[in-house]
Amino acid sequence: MREKIKRKKNLRKNQKFEKVFIIIVVVVSIVLGIGSFFLFQQINSSYKYLSPLANSSSMTDESREVKKSQVEELLLKQKIKFDSVSASSSAIIVQFEDDSVAILSTKKEMKKQISSLQFILTRLTMEGRSFTRLDMRFDKPVIR
Repeated sequence: MREKIKRKKNLRKNQKFEKVFIIIVVVVSIVLGIGSFFLFQQINSSYKYLSPLANSSSMTDESREVKKSQVEELLLKQKIKFDSVSASSSAIIVQFEDDSVAILSTKKEMKKQISSLQFILTRLTMEGRSFTRLDMRFDKPVIR
């Protein structure tokens, strides 16, 4: 009989211990989860995100003028007649006398683009075709 009472007491103690242990594990898990969440938020907020859109101030006025004068010089050297040259942050726009426009990329080598422009203009002249817009910013020029 005493053994039964001892067993019951031990059983109750074990059950009590299990309940306390489960409660402690749950509380520790919650605390670690919340702590991890705030730590992740802190780490994540320190990263700088880059915008996929071009920054309008990526080229200074001075570098635009240099690019513009470089393009004008190359156009004159290749004997390409143009009306005006203007520069933006990502492109250089060449306006021709017949109101057609060529758009050159500032990220590509200018000599190659001007040489390609010369070739395309010569080819279109031989074929008797004209264009309103020639976009050289892509791998293959787009003619409209």
